[in-house]
Formats: sequence, structure tokens, C-alpha cells
Amino acid sequence: MAVLKAENLKHVYSAGTPFESVGIHDISLSIGQGERICLLGHTGSGKSTFVQHLNALLQPTSGSVLLDGEDINRSKISRRDVKRRVGLVFQYPEYQLFEETVYEDIAFGPKNMKLSEAEVDVRVHEAAHFAGVDEGLLQRSPLELSGGQKRRIAIAGVIAMRPEILILDEPTAGLDPSGSRQIFENIRSYRESSGATVIVVSHSMEDAARFFDRLIVFDHGTVCMDGKPEEIFSRADELTAIGLNVPKATELARALKARGVLSDDAVYTHEQLVAAILRAGGEAAC
Repeated sequence: MAVLKAENLKHVYSAGTPFESVGIHDISLSIGQGERICLLGHTGSGKSTFVQHLNALLQPTSGSVLLDGEDINRSKISRRDVKRRVGLVFQYPEYQLFEETVYEDIAFGPKNMKLSEAEVDVRVHEAAHFAGVDEGLLQRSPLELSGGQKRRIAIAGVIAMRPEILILDEPTAGLDPSGSRQIFENIRSYRESSGATVIVVSHSMEDAARFFDRLIVFDHGTVCMDGKPEEIFSRADELTAIGLNVPKATELARALKARGVLSDDAVYTHEQLVAAILRAGGEAAC
């Protein structure tokens, strides 16, 4: 059953002006409880515009977004309430940190929910743990910290509200592979503990293959592919045609298959590639 649903969603920027442009057009998607979804697409394909509709940050030009079957834009109250259930972490969220301490930044959302001081404290420490924020940083100014630490603090600030649906727009942009992997592990830990639906916008095909069950590909404001990683990455030529690629492991597997080393190039992660090469070596030995 869909917990979140977009129906014929369209958004036009600067409508009625010489600068009018269509951000997304006629998007219909159903998102189930507990899904792990990655949105892929080149810059300007509509990914960020789409996710900003899912918690009423942007309102549709036409179409609707339904949460548990109810239109999230039916009133000001519904738009306010949806932000508690659907948490959105923006791209480069570290630029939005503004409190004097890390603790206060993470506590900002729960305090606005009018929770008790004790409950706010529990949520701050819980969220810090899930986002990989060291307890020793809680009383420091977020402005003193590294980019990766700031990114985790911003994620913790949304997790502290315990959203049923967690949306992250390029959460690992600008981070090294180790930092990126750790953030995705933290997000996976939160999802497994809470049962939350997780939607991530990413450019990384490697991360998409490793951490997600469903990939949705955007192109020129529309959805052009939607399926499991193996289904999407088997369409390498179509991905290339819209300016995307496949994971490096898939590229190498395809090259090895062309040379007769591998019999199967249905490989999407480094672990799968190693296993395929070992199998091929075993078969050759026989």
C-alpha cells in the first residue's frame, strides 16, 4: 500500500513570465512504507523539484501529493503537519546551521514540536547516534566543524523529528568515498531501526547499486525509468543516452564479458564483481 503518492504532478517556475520553465511534468509515483529509493538523473532533470513537493515545501502547479490518501496541500495546517512526518534534508544542508551549539541545532525541530525538555534530550542523543555525530561535539559550535561533520549534524536535526519518511537531497555531495559510505551506513541504520521510508537524491551509481532497492530515473522533468537496480543498470545504453552511466563494477564486468572472461555482466557492486571473477576462475580451472 502506498504511504506517499504523486498524481500527475507538475511544477512551473515563474509561470506567466518570460522566465517560465517547467521543473517537472505529469509525474505519477507510488511510494510504499519502508522502501529504500534512490532518485537518479542529470543536473536539472527535476529530482530536487520533485522531492520538495513531497513535504509541501513547493506546491504543485497542477496535480497532487497524497500522504495516507490525503492531499498534503489541502490547508495550511496540513502543510505544517506533513513536515513533521516527511523530513527533508537539503543539498549542502550545512549552510543552514544557525544555532550556537550542535545540541541546539539538532534540538530545533523537536522543540518546535512542543516536546518536553526530557524528550528533546532523548531525541537529540538518539539522532546524533544515528547520524554519526560524536557526543563530544554536542556543545561545540557547528561553524567550527568540518563539512562532513556539519552534514551529519544537519541530517541529525531532521532525524530528531523521527520522520516516517526521510528524504535527503545529495547527502554525500563533496564528501570523500569513506565519508559518503559512512553517511549511507548511518541512514541505513536509522531506516532499519525505525522502519522509515528513505528517499535519496544522488548522482552516484555506486551508492545507488549498494544501498537501495528501487531506482527512479528522471530526465527533462519526467520519470523515464523505475525499477530494481538490476533492471535499471541492464539498460546501460539508455542511461548513457540521457547523460548517465552505470556503476564502475558494471562497466568492468561488461568489458570482461566482451573479452570472454565473464559469461555474465549482471554485476552492480564491487562485491558482485569479485564474486563473478572468482566464479569465472573456478569454471576455467575445471
